[in-house]
Amino acid sequence: MAVGDSPGRAAGSGGGNAGVRRYGQILRVRPERREEYIRHHQAVWPEVRQALARAHIRNYSIFLFGDLLFGYFEYSGRDFAADMARLAEDGKTQEWWALMQPMQAPVEGRREGEWWADMREVFHMD
Repeated sequence: MAVGDSPGRAAGSGGGNAGVRRYGQILRVRPERREEYIRHHQAVWPEVRQALARAHIRNYSIFLFGDLLFGYFEYSGRDFAADMARLAEDGKTQEWWALMQPMQAPVEGRREGEWWADMREVFHMD
């Protein structure tokens, strides 16, 4: 996961498949670190991928437009807060976040405590 922070505060949507919630978040990448950020995400550490899977995160994508990052993922577990807490405690995930955070810049208008700013889903079509 490329987030510099646990997505535990994300306000996901319901709908679609029962038990699957969708999350959208935005963040900025520092322009002078953009290529480095892209390079790291071409080879996300296997341990981070495994930790995400254990946290019931799937279909995870990050898109880039200029310096704006848009992250999308689906959560299929039963206890989002607990899964995100376990993810945040994972050593390799903490290392990954520490590596990513200096490359990122939060967006204005995000809620208190957010790194990746949560987005509200306004349309979905399966």
